[in-house]
Amino acid sequence: MKRLLDVLDSFGAGFKAVPPQFQNQPWVEGMRAVERQMLQILEQEGVTPIAADGKEFDPNFHEAVSYEPAEGASEGQILDELQRGYMIQDRVLRPTRVKVAKGE
Repeated sequence: MKRLLDVLDSFGAGFKAVPPQFQNQPWVEGMRAVERQMLQILEQEGVTPIAADGKEFDPNFHEAVSYEPAEGASEGQILDELQRGYMIQDRVLRPTRVKVAKGE
């Protein structure tokens, strides 16, 4: 299972590296389709991603990698998802690694 999650991480890193002018290219859309297919297979096995972006930090589901001040964000708000986390049924398989807003 861990190796499949590592492959999904690689897809995510690859998509972040695609320049904006290439986002709608057919090959990028094809790779997104492969990623969606992998996620569907995992969901059929009871594995689902943990939501993070814009949510409040919850140590039961998230691992804070860094804290930084962020204008317009409340303390404890997740600023960025660094590595997606996953649940299997009602158990955390891997917490989502996040960057969190800190108070002044």
